[in-house]
Amino acid sequence: MKFEFNGEVYGLGLQMPETIPLSFAEVPVGSSMDLAQLKHIYATVGRAHALEVYTRRKQQGQRSSCCAYAATTAMEAKRRLDHKEDVEFGPEHLYAKINGGRDAGAMLDDAMKELVARGCCLRAAIKYQAYTLNEMTMEQRRFAEQQAFDYRSLDWHKMPHGNLDACWAATLTAIATRDPVLMAVHCGNNFFGCGPDGVCKPDRGPGNHAVCGVELHGVETAKSLRDIKIWTVNSHGSRAMKNGCYLHTYDHMSEPCNYHQHCACRSVRTSPDEQVSTLLS
Repeated sequence: MKFEFNGEVYGLGLQMPETIPLSFAEVPVGSSMDLAQLKHIYATVGRAHALEVYTRRKQQGQRSSCCAYAATTAMEAKRRLDHKEDVEFGPEHLYAKINGGRDAGAMLDDAMKELVARGCCLRAAIKYQAYTLNEMTMEQRRFAEQQAFDYRSLDWHKMPHGNLDACWAATLTAIATRDPVLMAVHCGNNFFGCGPDGVCKPDRGPGNHAVCGVELHGVETAKSLRDIKIWTVNSHGSRAMKNGCYLHTYDHMSEPCNYHQHCACRSVRTSPDEQVSTLLS
């Protein structure tokens, strides 16, 4: 879906699932932290802010490829937060594989399954904005597939579904423990027009968008979990919002959590010998 704001055209494109995806192991019951535990983590002296550790801002342009861009952002951020080699993945190649070569959006679940099973190549391996496989030569495709296997995600945990408070608590916990979360948001004018502080109002339309949550905001002064906000990396470049980021709120998650499966990236592959650990149905 295309959306025009302030004279610029943006792509959204996160598809609404016909059924709730249930492919990944759910966060263990009782593992979510309470406010006191989160405050203890964020009271750590010298704790590095995730947005200072992960500084890359992707630009998906006018295509509906936000799902692939958000998913590769999660993998890149996880590598940086785990002090691993900084690499940039090729979201276009991932998008070509999960959407059947059509510029028609994609689903979070499909991106995560592809990243676990076959991974994603580095951006340098493919032509930028080649979102259909037939735009790549046979040699490019073979090299990209071989390289992708060495860069698989190993473990994604899905947030609790159907219970907003449980979903929010699990999401905050994952981000506090350095596991970026792939999230859905229904967005419109308020989303794209948020102020210089990065805060935007909840907006239910006109389309669906995928983003990646990487850091918490306001933990120290929060009186409840609902007061905490999430610094979220958007995929419309550094010009959008506040340096390409905005503050995701409890209300932002209220509707999408009923329709989309939010997941945390818990580990990424660093050698061909590592095995997949996520439980797949």
